[in-house]
This record gives sequence, C-alpha cells and structure tokens, in this order.
Amino acid sequence: MDVSYLDLLMAQQEEVTEVEGGGIWVVADLSTTLKAGVVDGAVAPVTLEALGAARTLADALGAYVYGVLIGDGVADLAQTLYQAGADGVRVADHPSLAGFALEPYVKVLADLFEAEQPEVVLFGATETGQELAPRLAQRMGGGLIEHVVAVSLDEATRTVQATFPIYGGEYFEIAACPEARPQFLTIEPGAFPAPFMDTYRKGEPTMLEVEPVEPAVRVVGPAEGFEPPPVPLAQAPVIVAAGRQAGDFEMVKRLATALGAQLLSNAELIAILLRVGVPGENA
Repeated sequence: MDVSYLDLLMAQQEEVTEVEGGGIWVVADLSTTLKAGVVDGAVAPVTLEALGAARTLADALGAYVYGVLIGDGVADLAQTLYQAGADGVRVADHPSLAGFALEPYVKVLADLFEAEQPEVVLFGATETGQELAPRLAQRMGGGLIEHVVAVSLDEATRTVQATFPIYGGEYFEIAACPEARPQFLTIEPGAFPAPFMDTYRKGEPTMLEVEPVEPAVRVVGPAEGFEPPPVPLAQAPVIVAAGRQAGDFEMVKRLATALGAQLLSNAELIAILLRVGVPGENA
C-alpha cells in the first residue's frame, strides 16, 4: 500500500458547502468578560462549547449549524467557527461595531434572523449574551431559557428541552419553548465540552452589509476606582476567601499576595465583582 497516498488523503481539507436558512445558530462572543475569560481578538471558549452543543442538536434534527461574528476586523476568525463544526458563517465586520455596542449589535442580529428564520439560537451566558438574547427574543416573539447546562431534544416537535440551575445551583429545572420560535438559549460557560477542532475543515463566510446605527446610549468612560481582576474567578488556580469575621483584612490581602492567589469575599470589604455569589461564580 502506498503510504504517501494515505498521507495525502488524510491531509485533504474538507470544504464546507454553504447552505441557507433555518438551522441552529451560534452568536460568537468576542468581548473581554469576567465570566467567560475572553481575550480581545479571540473566540470565547463558551462559543466553541455552544457550537459543540449546536452540532449535536443539528445532527439529530437534520439541520445545519451557523456561526455569527460581529465586530471590527473579525473576518479572519470565521475559520475557527468552521473548525468547531459550523456549516456556514455570517460576518458583520465594520468599524462601527468595534467593541460591544448594544443597539448596533441588536440591529445586525435582528435583521439577520428575520431573514434567515432560525429554529434555535445559542449565546454564551456572558455579559454580552445576557444583553442580546432577551432583547432579540422579545423582538422576534421567541422563547428564552438562560444559563443552560444541558440540552435534550423532542424530535417530534423539534423543541429543545434545556436544563438550568435554580436556588444558587442547589436544584435544576427543565424548560422548553414548544410554541415559540426561534428558541433562544444562553449557554453557561464550562457546562458543555469543547468540540474537536478539525483544522482541515474550512469554508467561505458570507459577509453581511452593515448600516451604521447611532446608539441612543453611549459609554462615556470607565468607572473610577475599579480594577478588574487579573483572571476570571473560575480560572484562578488559587483563591483566598475572607468574610466579615476575618479580622485584619490587610493581613488577608498580604496572604493572597504571598500565595499568588485571587482574593474574594462575601462582604463590602472588596470590589463587587469579586464578591461571592452563585457557588462557583462571582456575583
């Protein structure tokens, strides 16, 4: 057997055929967020996890998976979505979309989804996803389930049944949107396994026309006296926690510094983004 022929065969790139309409859509999260641990200019891990979940749902439904990229200079990231399992990618690349801006992002996605009529739309349960998903669900008359940690499928009605935590993660409930379409879900970071990245899989993204929108609300600047933590709490290798009864809080700070740990608390002793909230996450 000619080994060189096998090597050549395995190295052939899989060209993804573009398809239109319906399907399972994943909106990529590219923002730097405390929960998702995203670095600017990279696809968030939760987006890849959502693509893996979307691929499973799509295969069961006989549907296609689409990814959506929004931002400025993001077109090159389309191949990452193809490698993670997307069959098609839509890209809205425009200087007016640099950084997260709520109103322009909602307009781009609303126009796209009204034209494509997706069955299911997945976001990461990040600050960006939690801003976009409810507004789009309300605008399109869809259903919304947030902080999803597991999904199953009623294939007869093509309805996603989503599991989400309640009471701080002590219990879980299952919800579905049998009548509402699209079905919007926000995926909790780390709840789903990341898909295999097939580096031989590629495709040609569809570029969307973007009409600049003048937002009614503008960001005037960062809040004074606030420093974000060096890494998200979920990714910190060492954590030092202290409550009101700790006594000398300055000593606790020195301990955290000596250990190279991230400091958090459930009291007013510390910045609000480092206070303990839901188990395993910061408030």
